[in-house]
Amino acid sequence: MMTDRELLQRYCEFTSQEAFAELVRRHVNLVYGAAFRQLCGNEALAEEVTQTVFTVLAQRAATITDFTHLSSWLYTTTRFTVSHTVRSERRRQERERKAQIMHAVLNAPDSGEPMNVSAEIVDEALERLDDAERAAVLLRFFEGQSFASIGTSMHLTEDAARMRVARALEKVRELFARRGITSSAAARGAALSGHAIAAPATLAASVSTVALAGSTIGIAAVGAKLGVFTFMTTSKAGMWTAGAVSLLALGYSGFQQREATRRERELMAVSAERERLNHELTQSEQRARRLEQRLAQTEQRVTDLQRKPETQVTSKAPKPIAPTPAPTDEARARSKAKMAQMRPLLEAGQPIKAAVIFTVNGQAVSHPVEFVMGKETRIDTPEDGTYVVTPSLNADGSVKYALGVVRKNTAAGAEEIVMLPAVTQTPWDPFVLRSGGKIVAIDPDKTEP
Repeated sequence: MMTDRELLQRYCEFTSQEAFAELVRRHVNLVYGAAFRQLCGNEALAEEVTQTVFTVLAQRAATITDFTHLSSWLYTTTRFTVSHTVRSERRRQERERKAQIMHAVLNAPDSGEPMNVSAEIVDEALERLDDAERAAVLLRFFEGQSFASIGTSMHLTEDAARMRVARALEKVRELFARRGITSSAAARGAALSGHAIAAPATLAASVSTVALAGSTIGIAAVGAKLGVFTFMTTSKAGMWTAGAVSLLALGYSGFQQREATRRERELMAVSAERERLNHELTQSEQRARRLEQRLAQTEQRVTDLQRKPETQVTSKAPKPIAPTPAPTDEARARSKAKMAQMRPLLEAGQPIKAAVIFTVNGQAVSHPVEFVMGKETRIDTPEDGTYVVTPSLNADGSVKYALGVVRKNTAAGAEEIVMLPAVTQTPWDPFVLRSGGKIVAIDPDKTEP
């Protein structure tokens, strides 16, 4: 047996009236029953709604071949068509429905036995289900298909189809419970099946004939020609056709509005992202300018250090020279207070950020370095070898720098560290190493360790 999808494709590709007639035969009871329920048993209007729904199917067949469940699509289209034409009538029915629900609540049995449920509640329960669950319930209880047939139609195993129907019935139970109606799963299935209404025997044949006659089978342009329905001759049929076209136009208008809203939100998101990137770019440019200023200041300090006369005799072994301490008591007091403030930070492992300044071919070169208390730091200079610096913290907050220079021992084939006299200094004051006439300056950051 061909599936609904295969029948639709056959109808679209070959204009097969037999394929379309088979689709009508399969689903006419579903559409007629839904319209009959929603129109409160008005047979004439139910037949006209059935005619309209299948005519729309004939006109839009090419656009719905990828639809997952044709039963659900037909049911939704039926609801959409009926709601547009019976709005004022439904207001009266709503008042009657509330009275009927109240009556059902007051007279509901406590034993959980099945009871009569109104058509309005059944349709409301079906509307609350999602597309897959609604399709499973419709196929099982309104078209009378087996679980194996449902599984084939929905590309599921028989057990999976059974579980899907069970989950849908559980949601129906929750809705019934909110209405004060209690029943078992079997009773709920029976209540749903009780509202499956068979269409008149001749309706399927007449629907197929009229729908195919009214279809303008230009399948590729079927969406554009949807407004031309010529299958009905009565004035009432023309009214239903115009209503269906209006509904489709309203749906398309709503789609355009939602699409415009979505694009507006995307534009706002892109604008916000652009502003954020511009802000980050501005901050990066400001940081770059500050770094350039600090580099210029460092180069100036190197130039000043190079201009100072050397007061010690040059020797082959490198010898550190500590800077002269602050000359005044007031400066000493400020220095002591600052060291006491910085001592906890240095004990906690915060590094002393500094710039190592050395000369390469007569030009000053600055390289950043960090000193952490108790950890060895190596400083490679291109003309003066490698210095080894290990800082430690004194009790008064000053820093003792253990200094050494790496020398290669050619006889032993290894390197050794020649220790230099240690330098005790504040965490922010610079000191200079001289070796072989070359000057290496270590200049800590003045603003923070």
